[in-house]
Amino acid sequence: MKVITKHILFILTLMIFSTFLLANGTEDSLLHQIRISEGIAKINAQVELSYHYRRIDGDKSKYFAELALDELTSNYKNNTLEAKAIYCIGLSYYYSMDYQNALDIFFRSLALSQANHDDRLSSELYFFIGSIYYYYYGDDKQTLDYYNKSLNSALKSNNYRILGAIYSSLSNLFRISGAYEKSLEFIYKSRENYSKANYSEGIAWIDYTTGNLYNTVGLYDEALDAFSNSLTIYRKMAAIDSVMTGVAICLDQLSVVQTELNNETLARKYNQEALKYHIMGNSQYGISNSLKYKANIEYKSHNYKMAMSLLDSSLSIKKEINDKMGFPGIYSTYGAILIDNKLYQQALDSLKIGQYYATENKQMKSQIEINRLMAKAYEKLGNYLKAFEYKSNEINIADSIYNAKTTRKMLQLETLFKIENKDKEISKLEQDKLITDLTINRQKQIQKYLYIVIFLALFIIIIFIYFYRAKVKSNHKLKETKLVAEKAVATRDKFFSILAHDLKNPFSSILGLSNILKQKHLDMNIEERDKIIKAIHKSSNNNYALLNNLLEWSKTQRNKIKFTPEPFIINELAQKAKDIYVLNAESKEIKIIIDSEPISVIADINMINTVLRNLISNSIKYSSHHDEIHINFSKSNSETLVSVSDTGIGINEIDQQKLFDIGNDFQIDGTAGEKGTGLGLIICKEFIDMHHGKIWVDSEPGKGSTFYFTIPDEIN
Repeated sequence: MKVITKHILFILTLMIFSTFLLANGTEDSLLHQIRISEGIAKINAQVELSYHYRRIDGDKSKYFAELALDELTSNYKNNTLEAKAIYCIGLSYYYSMDYQNALDIFFRSLALSQANHDDRLSSELYFFIGSIYYYYYGDDKQTLDYYNKSLNSALKSNNYRILGAIYSSLSNLFRISGAYEKSLEFIYKSRENYSKANYSEGIAWIDYTTGNLYNTVGLYDEALDAFSNSLTIYRKMAAIDSVMTGVAICLDQLSVVQTELNNETLARKYNQEALKYHIMGNSQYGISNSLKYKANIEYKSHNYKMAMSLLDSSLSIKKEINDKMGFPGIYSTYGAILIDNKLYQQALDSLKIGQYYATENKQMKSQIEINRLMAKAYEKLGNYLKAFEYKSNEINIADSIYNAKTTRKMLQLETLFKIENKDKEISKLEQDKLITDLTINRQKQIQKYLYIVIFLALFIIIIFIYFYRAKVKSNHKLKETKLVAEKAVATRDKFFSILAHDLKNPFSSILGLSNILKQKHLDMNIEERDKIIKAIHKSSNNNYALLNNLLEWSKTQRNKIKFTPEPFIINELAQKAKDIYVLNAESKEIKIIIDSEPISVIADINMINTVLRNLISNSIKYSSHHDEIHINFSKSNSETLVSVSDTGIGINEIDQQKLFDIGNDFQIDGTAGEKGTGLGLIICKEFIDMHHGKIWVDSEPGKGSTFYFTIPDEIN
């Protein structure tokens, strides 16, 4: 049978066109790179080595890809390398003939490549997926859909190699279905793109594809030249990577052509060498095809018994691997042998099975041969009506796919391709002249009116869209301006409120107490003086803390504060913040307990210090005597969680929503009458926002409060 098995073409197609990784390192150099490298460099070498093993050793390929993937998942975040590693795992499944797993893995890699906007890898994956749907599942609709997506991605990324691959596969698709002119068109496009990429291996594949097309239309001398050119390149490749698949399929096709030319000695020589390489590579597809081609040689030499035995072996393998594309050729040869042995009814039984699969697979050339043999069998049985029916089928199918123009194009691929396009244009013009002048004028008038209507409609739509977008943009700016103004007003009001009340009152208290001390210190005993001095000290500390918060907040409002992240141990920082308020805590006999397990973070140490001081100060303020305050830390995959918990008075749900909003003038006195401004938590939120973290509270009246905030591991 002249139509090569889809599955063999599939293997060769993916073998040739999986070009994304393009690993240049040899096995030894990559292994050495893995031993001496660390981090991303080591992972990259593992991925390249996995790609190197993809056809040679599927288990090793999968092993190194999974090593890389485990390292990426555990310690690094590199979506590009992750997509490549998953891609290599898919290749290892494919070359082990586990196509369903290969398809699933390719979809995983595709999801990552799309998220990365990696058009080059996406074009490869779309092509692989489309090829599996065509060559393995026979789903033409899905095939064309994914080839179209591959084409778009390849054009965006200037991936000329994959463009060549797509056009080559489309050429084969049309060749099998008998659309030889279309097949020729895509061969031309494929060669053009491989030439742009300066990709000699792709040229070898096009020579092979061209040979198949020549062979199909009976141009055997041209087919021999094309297959020989392809074989020369594949032998050079095999000398480097030891992969003999390309060599083997070229030898198979040279054997087929020599069989057609009745050169039995050369046919046997090529067939024997091809079978040897298929056995070396443990290619069941290749072995079954070589056995089938050898059966044809034996049939033409009238060694019917040997031919039948070889066909049985080939069919057994093809059934085992579900290679339905190979069935028609085998059943066709069965039929031919049985006809020669005058077993006409058995021949018809075999040919009908072959006809079923040839029709299902859209193998036009096989349908021609099977119809020819069935006509011959019915003629021998004396059923001339049936013989005429199948002979007519043979002629009709042949007429639909063969013509002189096609043969001419086979011999003059590039030059006559351009001539063909001009011929089509002339033919179209001749057809247009057959239309009456009245019809032409009427169509022109209709077109004229349609153009006017369409132009006016488009003009109105454009004007409408312009004004609509202008209005939306204007409204959006107004809303933004309003929000900025409202925030500015709230900020101003808060600032004046603090100056007028919160900052003024403590100073009044300090002045009053210091005046008493100045006038009556001689009349006071030590205990009274000490009490007033402590009150002044406490009020001064509170005022200093308020003033410090006010200055920090002022900097954030003017964008004057510098954000300088650096690594530090947050437990140690919390201890320093605690030390500042140790006297306040001792005055209420409150214990502050800090998680002792050291946790390292990368953040602005001054900002986080301010956040911790404010949260600790609040917890002391709203806790009762003998309460406890707990400061805990925990590490997740991507952030550090900090919590400050107390058993104080708590906050109801409505008031919780006001805590971090500058527009709400919300404050509560402490358990010992301490005053607050609400400014501390607003500063906390702004500082945590600058870290791209989150801050929130979990509280219930009478049961205390827990304030949480997060610090991401990666801060821009």
